Amino acid sequence: MAKTAAIDASGITFSGLAAGDGQPALLLHGFPDTPFSLSSQVDHLGGRGFRAFAPALRGYPPTGGDGPFGIDRLASDALELLEQMGANPDSPGVLIGHDWGGIIACAAAATRPEIMSHVVIMSVPHPMVMGARFLSGDFDQLKRSWYMFFFQMPGLAESVVSADNFAFLERLMLDWSPNLIQNEGRAEIERRKLVLSAPGALSSALGYYRAMFGESQVAVGPVRVQALVIFGAEDGCIAPTICDGMEALFPAGYSFEVIEGAGHFVPSESPDAVNSLISGFLANQ
Repeated sequence: MAKTAAIDASGITFSGLAAGDGQPALLLHGFPDTPFSLSSQVDHLGGRGFRAFAPALRGYPPTGGDGPFGIDRLASDALELLEQMGANPDSPGVLIGHDWGGIIACAAAATRPEIMSHVVIMSVPHPMVMGARFLSGDFDQLKRSWYMFFFQMPGLAESVVSADNFAFLERLMLDWSPNLIQNEGRAEIERRKLVLSAPGALSSALGYYRAMFGESQVAVGPVRVQALVIFGAEDGCIAPTICDGMEALFPAGYSFEVIEGAGHFVPSESPDAVNSLISGFLANQ
């Protein structure tokens, strides 16, 4: 079973869940998740010869840490964590990310592929794909991504999202995953609300979206590591079809899987299916 743990990197202490010993496996959550959203994968990998660690990302309690939250800084956090866990060119690690964690995983793998053997990305495409869809005027994805633009309003967004015990946030999560309560249960939904209710936590989480459109944002290059991309078929946030034709951005090899009955929060909605896919992928060493 996963236990609480902490690793120092990038000048802050990343707190989260850990299990096992062996090859480093870093798992990165997304918005509005917590390390517990990946607890099944931590336990699964920890029992199969990996040192699995899922930290609360920069700005999320109990890790904390200041912004801005540009992708270069977030990728640097992930790479330093992997190195602190023992990953190096002679003994590479594994990087797994969901939602924002998947975006970070792409950026980290594009930057320093030599310290990882595999990367797993869930519920998001390569960042270059999302940017291209926005610029091309993809109406379906722009409609799905309306919340990103609303989050650009400091103060107002925080007030609306947190009102009435985060009713807006719950509605958003259920829009992204229509079967979330049935698939995952209510406890994790309430845990997400509790984490974001800590002082400064919500502004930090929204800061990831605000940094997306900042002048300092950097482009993410091709992922030169074996990659597995997993989506839930019922994802209301990002349609799985957004990944059509993105193989060129994964020149080291690319597999794509869709899990029926799951929405955006696929690792916690369908943990057994996700764990099976990850095990099969990592067996290809």
